[in-house]
Amino acid sequence: MVLFDEFSALIQPFLRESMAVAVSGGADSLALALLLQEFKEKSTFPLKKYVALTVDHQLRENPAAEAQQVHTDLTARGVDHQTLTWVHPVLASRLEEKAREARYQLLTDFCKKNAIEILLTAHHARDQMETFFMRLSRGSGLRGLSAMRPFTVSYGVTLGRPFLALSPERLTQTLQRFQQDFITDPSNFAPQFERTRWRKLLPQFLPLGLTEQSIVRSLQNLQDIDAQCTEAAQNFLRQSLFQKNNQFCFKKEEFCFLMPYVAQTVLLLLFQEITRDFRPISQSLLKRVYEKMIAPSFVGTTAAGCLIRSSSRYCFAIFQEKRK
Repeated sequence: MVLFDEFSALIQPFLRESMAVAVSGGADSLALALLLQEFKEKSTFPLKKYVALTVDHQLRENPAAEAQQVHTDLTARGVDHQTLTWVHPVLASRLEEKAREARYQLLTDFCKKNAIEILLTAHHARDQMETFFMRLSRGSGLRGLSAMRPFTVSYGVTLGRPFLALSPERLTQTLQRFQQDFITDPSNFAPQFERTRWRKLLPQFLPLGLTEQSIVRSLQNLQDIDAQCTEAAQNFLRQSLFQKNNQFCFKKEEFCFLMPYVAQTVLLLLFQEITRDFRPISQSLLKRVYEKMIAPSFVGTTAAGCLIRSSSRYCFAIFQEKRK
C-alpha cells in the first residue's frame, strides 16, 4: 500500500495551489483522491483549492447511481466532488475513442473555468505497460513508444500522473487502509476493447521477466532520449526560425543537417504552434513530410493543417493552410 510519507514524496513535483483529480470510482483514482485529501489535511502545503471530478459518460446501466456513490463516499471524507455529464446521441462506432475525448474535454473545460492549475489522473505502471504494447503493435516511433509522461498538456490544461511507477495492486491495498470500497468497471473486461485484450495477455510475459517495473524503467530511458531530442529541436527553432510575410521560415541546409528524428520533432512543434492543435501527430506522417522536404525536387506539400513549401533556393516556409 501507499503510505503518507511515500505519497508526500511522489506528489511534490505536481503540487499546485489549485488541483483537481479525475475520479472514475475505480480503485486507482479513489486511492489518488483519498491520498491527496490526506495530504491536504496533514501537510503544511497551501492547497487552496482541491476538487475531485467524475465524468458520467451515460454509457452503462445506472451511471448516475455510480457517480452519486462516488460523490457520497468522497464528500463524507471532506473532499469537494463534482459530477460532469456527457450528453450525446447513441454511439455506433469508435466508442472508446469518443468517450475518452469527451472525458478530457469535460474535465479540462471545468479546470479552465474554475482556474484549476493541474488535473491529476491515476494512470499506473500496468496502464503504461498496456499502452507500450498497444503502440508497439502499431509500429509507433520513439515518442509513441515512450507512452504516458508524468506531465502533458491537454486542451490547454496541465495533466499530472504521479502513479506511473506504481502497481495497481498497491493502490487497491491503499483503499484497504482507508477502508474504502470501489467500483469495478465491467468495460475493463470487455474483449471488444484493445486495451482489455492486452491486459489479459500481459501476465504471460511475467515468467520471461517482462514485468511492469522493467517496462517502466525502459520507458523512462525512452522518455529521456525523446526529451533530449525535443530540447535539440527547440534550440534549433530558437536559433534558426524567422518570420517573413506571416510565414515561419528556416534555412534548408541547417534543417537537413539535423538528425532525422530531431528534424521531425521540429516539424511537430511548428505544426502545433501554427495550428494551436496539440493532439498527437503520428510519427509516420512526420517522417513522410521530412523525407519529402529533404528531396532535391521538393516544391511543397500539406500536412497537419499546414502548408510547407520551398520558398527559395535556401529556405523552407511553413504556414497554416486555408481551408475552403
